[in-house]
Amino acid sequence: MGLFGPGDPTKDWPVSSAPIPEINSVLMQFDALRFGAPLEAARFLGRPDRFEKSGKKAILHYSGKGLRLTFTDDVLSEVAFLIGAASPSAPDGTRLTPETDKEAIMKLFGEPDPDGSDDICLQIFHDHGMASDFYIDERGRLTEWALYPSE
Repeated sequence: MGLFGPGDPTKDWPVSSAPIPEINSVLMQFDALRFGAPLEAARFLGRPDRFEKSGKKAILHYSGKGLRLTFTDDVLSEVAFLIGAASPSAPDGTRLTPETDKEAIMKLFGEPDPDGSDDICLQIFHDHGMASDFYIDERGRLTEWALYPSE
């Protein structure tokens, strides 16, 4: 049963309590689940807490792990960390927490793109064709980090 067939293609996946893998700090993506990988490649993470389908997108919510994966046309197109439930590492090993602020994000990742950033989202382009959106709350603190191919 493919992604666009009826039902939830993850319903028979095993439940897993394993932690989410770390992001490769050079490539800015998971080593075990690269952008462009098919939905089935996420099986090693276990059954998601919730599966959502909308048009050409399938979204796997791993709420307990603070992770959301978006697949577009059956390939991985975005990885999002929900900060607080997850505390992923920046390229230098610094953990991102709910106390991480805009200044820290810019120090860790570089200057945001002025055309893609505002008070709510800092968009930063990385090497290897990757980009990040850092979502900020009203206190100026990090709530979500989304990674995706920029090309």
